[in-house]
Amino acid sequence: MFDSRILKYIFLIFGFCILSIPAHGEKVNIFAAASLVDILQTLADDYQSQKLQKDEIVIIAGSSSILARQIIAGAPADIFISADFYNADKIAKEIELKPKEVFGNSLIIIAPIDYKGNLSLQDLPKAIGISRLAIGDPSHVPAGIYAKEAMVRGGVWKDLKDNLAPAGNVRAASAFVAKGASPFGIVYATEAKYNGLRIASYIDEDLYSPIIYWGVIIAEKNKTANDFFRYISSKKAQKILQAHGFRVKK
Repeated sequence: MFDSRILKYIFLIFGFCILSIPAHGEKVNIFAAASLVDILQTLADDYQSQKLQKDEIVIIAGSSSILARQIIAGAPADIFISADFYNADKIAKEIELKPKEVFGNSLIIIAPIDYKGNLSLQDLPKAIGISRLAIGDPSHVPAGIYAKEAMVRGGVWKDLKDNLAPAGNVRAASAFVAKGASPFGIVYATEAKYNGLRIASYIDEDLYSPIIYWGVIIAEKNKTANDFFRYISSKKAQKILQAHGFRVKK
């Protein structure tokens, strides 16, 4: 027979081993605009901290237009958050749904961290000179489309259109300036947190369409995807978004 103390010890060890094995929930793939990679990780961490059973939340970031094409081609996305309505609606129509407005952003002119002074949109042509202005590619990147709209309405597009450094997404445009490849850039206000950058000025919001992120739940049967999407609209998540410079509904 086993010594009762030994048996008790075995049960204690066995019980501890069971409790120490992390519980695994569902996997959620979130395809999202490049400007959201940091904030979505912050939100995912907060969401996970509230749960005993941890889910696997994977964030795949890139240009909204490229991600939309990948999803249509069969990429395994559970949630799609686009920086514009057009690409979100394209995906939503594929599954006969409507995209939901989740939060917003605004445009700024960025400069290297050691740049002194302010710089308006009208100052940019002279400030750029023969250099190049970093923006998202205005042919398909939402941030670049908004930037072009601001430059057209601000009367500086003709002076700047031949001196652009078009990037594949807004985060890449920010990197151009931070790493010295471009002296200035037009990006989302939330990009100001990127290392090596400072805000040279905010662009008048009357010069461009409202910047709104739109979300679509693609995997409707994925419970965690639905829960996380609802969490984004919670008061706590909205406070986190505001703290990181995003616009939320009042």
